Amino acid sequence: MLLLVAPVVLGLTAKALRGRLIPWWYAAVLYLAAIPSVVTTIQAGNHISPEVQSRIKGGIRIGMILLGRPTDELDNPPSTRPVSPPDHP
Repeated sequence: MLLLVAPVVLGLTAKALRGRLIPWWYAAVLYLAAIPSVVTTIQAGNHISPEVQSRIKGGIRIGMILLGRPTDELDNPPSTRPVSPPDHP
């Protein structure tokens, strides 16, 4: 995935810098801020690191809030919810 996304991001950054849409130092700060996440992801190998998991969950929570959906399912997913016995008349 990284091999697919990285060239696109680099190309868009270069285009934005050439068009003077962003200053060079802004792009540098963004790239420097991303280095720890990339290193953590590479070190984790085939697994999602806890750091990345928390960022994903945070992004999902923000998305649910923006869409006006309840976030209680994030704290208590269906697979861990206690199952109540069926109501019999």
